[in-house]
Amino acid sequence: GMIALLLFVFTYQLAQETARENRVIEVVEEQLATVANAELDELPEIVFEIDEEGATVLKLDVTARSEQPVFYQYVVDLQDGIGTTLQTEGILDKVELTLQVIDVTGLDPSIPPTATSTPTMTLTFTPGPTPTPTNTPTNTPTSTNTPTVTPSPTATAIPPTATDTPTVIPTPTLTPTATPVTAVTNYQFGTNLRTEPTITSDILLVLPDATTVIILDGQETSDGFTWQQVEVDGVVGWLSDSFLQRSETP
Repeated sequence: GMIALLLFVFTYQLAQETARENRVIEVVEEQLATVANAELDELPEIVFEIDEEGATVLKLDVTARSEQPVFYQYVVDLQDGIGTTLQTEGILDKVELTLQVIDVTGLDPSIPPTATSTPTMTLTFTPGPTPTPTNTPTNTPTSTNTPTVTPSPTATAIPPTATDTPTVIPTPTLTPTATPVTAVTNYQFGTNLRTEPTITSDILLVLPDATTVIILDGQETSDGFTWQQVEVDGVVGWLSDSFLQRSETP
């Protein structure tokens, strides 16, 4: 029975305390709106104390929001309004107020402007065809024909009745075939064989390092390079002379 009675008393006091705090919050909201044209930003801190004279003192720590300046006199009027209302209701004897005001800028509703997108030029790299290195067989110089001396026919004795002297007819001599001048490419990453003596012309082949080429007569200077005309497997093109290692002339 005693425990139930104590529990009832505790519950009653808790309900009274909650009702008193709710009433304080309600009065604070009313006075803020009326006196300072402001509103609560968060629930105030509420502390009740009994001073040396036995008076009930309410200590309020209030944070409010307002679109207008809250002057000192407004705070004094706010404290008086809260104290008078709650004192009349028997909730307190004195009130101490601490007020913190947050400045707020309010704007009327408006339709935001439509964002205009600025087109941005995007450079897209499209890879071209990659030349495939071609294994070029090494050109083997052809054997040189050695001129053959054909012995002249021996004159045959003619019977005394003949008076003509036989004439020796020379045998035609074969002209030796010229051996082509060759060189080998000397660049480990492959040498470009181009259609024209310029770095902007099309690539015919990419010649692997140590590819044998036939040196032709054409030679040009362009784009800071000396270009040599060569032939590889029947394909005629141009490449930089600096990438050639020429055969030593005997």
